[in-house]
Order: sequence, then C-alpha cells, then structure tokens
Amino acid sequence: MSLITSVIGAPLIPTAAAFDSFWDFQIEETLTRCLLMREEQTSMGGAVAITRVDLTAAELRAAAGREKDGSAARRMLALAMVLDGADRKSAAETCGMDRQTLRDWVHRYNAEGLRGLHDLKTPGPKPKLTAEQAGRTGQAG
Repeated sequence: MSLITSVIGAPLIPTAAAFDSFWDFQIEETLTRCLLMREEQTSMGGAVAITRVDLTAAELRAAAGREKDGSAARRMLALAMVLDGADRKSAAETCGMDRQTLRDWVHRYNAEGLRGLHDLKTPGPKPKLTAEQAGRTGQAG
C-alpha cells in the first residue's frame, strides 16, 4: 500500500461508475428509446405501396404534362418518382409536399386513380334562406 493510499484511504484514480455523469445517463436513455421506437416502426410495416398498375411512371408524367390543375400535376409527378424508385421523402420534397401528405395521395390514387389526385369540390356556404322562404321570394332553384 502506498503512502497516498493509506492517507486518503482510496486509490488515486477511482474506477468509473456505470455512467460518468448525468448527461451520459441521458444520452444512453435517449438512444435506448430511439432504438425501441425504430423496432416498433419496422414491425408495423413499410411504406404504403402504390398498388394501382394501370399507369407507368412515364404515363403518369405524360398525364401531368397534360394536366391543367398544377396541384394534381405535382401529385402525379411525385407518384411517378416513387414508381421510378425514388425514396418517398425526396419525392415528396421535390414536389413540394410532406412525406405524410404523399402517403395520403398514394391512398387516394390507389382507390380512385387519376381522379383521386384532384382536389374535391367543396359544397360552398349553406343557403341563408330555407326552401320555403326562397319559394316565397321567387329564388327557388
């Protein structure tokens, strides 16, 4: 036993604890949580697939070129990029939307085809007059 050890009662270089500091513990905890979430996401399944096969990527691009509605054209181009093998994030960002929004449009395209890529018409405001009132004023439609 050295003189310093006998005076202090502990070795000069203490052994490291499981975590050197509170921050190391926080980092370890965060990494564990991230890994658990990642495992849950991979077990839930992958990205939503484009199951509709009536149009190829080239045909979607051609349809986008003919489309007068710019929003629908962007959606067609995003789907064409995905069919060509681009990852969803880059396809969505290139076409000015979020990855989740692209996922929603994939669902609509799978269900309705090109028609599903157009915005739905809103019904407009409710009439202020009842049918009876409109009939009395001669505004019945």
